[in-house]
Amino acid sequence: MSETASISTGIAQRYATAVYELAQEAKALPQIEKDLDALQAALAESEDFRDLINSPIYTREQQAASISAIAKKMDLSQTLASTLELITSLTLQHRMQCIDSEQKSHVSAIWGGVPPGPPGGG
Repeated sequence: MSETASISTGIAQRYATAVYELAQEAKALPQIEKDLDALQAALAESEDFRDLINSPIYTREQQAASISAIAKKMDLSQTLASTLELITSLTLQHRMQCIDSEQKSHVSAIWGGVPPGPPGGG
């Protein structure tokens, strides 16, 4: 398993535990289970929805607004809707950090660890 996948899995597990505990405290486990089933079905059926969550081409604001609208249309509980928005935002932020690190590593490899000097050798 890659480091990125491991980190993402760890984050997802922590949020899943938090959602479960919040739902349990609010005596809303049946609603959360219903919401999760609906969310899983929507993700399985909609390539656009999967792209929205997984693609780095959308800004955090676009993702948050879209997730909020989808959650409202699906009548998801506020707990699950908020968690989904947060996880999507964190996932995007993490991916962007990984991309930035990969690009820095690539540039470093090209230049042998030494950044290029100013144009004209000056």
